[in-house]
Order: sequence, then structure tokens, then C-alpha cells
Amino acid sequence: TRAADVELGSGDYSTSRADARRLNLLFDHLFRKAHQHGSDEITVRAELLDKGCYVEDDGPGIDPDERDRVLEYGYTTQSGGTGLGLSIVNSIAEAHGWGVSITDSEIGGVRIEISETTPTDAEST
Repeated sequence: TRAADVELGSGDYSTSRADARRLNLLFDHLFRKAHQHGSDEITVRAELLDKGCYVEDDGPGIDPDERDRVLEYGYTTQSGGTGLGLSIVNSIAEAHGWGVSITDSEIGGVRIEISETTPTDAEST
């Protein structure tokens, strides 16, 4: 196994109810994906937001053309991959009424943001 630096942010933020087991699984998949796609020296940072959180890394990132597809069940970019990791993250988020967005990380890789969706957000999708 590879070790990685992980930073966890804290502060005064709103709270949200969640199934602890499923939330743990969501973060497990996000951290595991960072390790699978990063180098031995990958840095992973998790931080709370006003209505959600994000996990970002300094790995290779995700091509903008593939960002929606990596959330789909069965989609993988790795030989022998199952395509389950980020689809599980997306399913857990949706079950809690949250959305998932993927952007570039401030530290050079990918940033996966999990946030509450508002009725306006849900209607526009």
C-alpha cells in the first residue's frame, strides 16, 4: 500500500444529516481513487464547505471531456477497472439529495465536490 499526505480542514459550517456508514463509504472511495490514479507521493486534501465538502488531490486530474462519464456505472479508464468507485460516490450523494461536481484542483489534480442541491438546482438538471 502507498501512504499519502491527507489534510482535513475544519471551521464553522452548516450541518447535514447523513447515514454514517454510507458517508464513510463515499469518502473511502474518494480517497482510494486518489491513491489508484496518483503517484506514490500524492497529496489529498478534504475540506468542508458552507453546504458540502470537497476532496482534492495533486494527481493527474480527470480530463474535462470525461468528468460526467466517470460518475456513470461501469465507466473506467483503467485496464481491469470496474467503473464502480465514482459511480458509488455519485449514488450515495444522490441518495442524500446531494450533487457531485468535478473540477480542477487548486493543488494541481482533481477536485470532487459534494454539495447539497437546492430545489432550483434539481429543477435545472
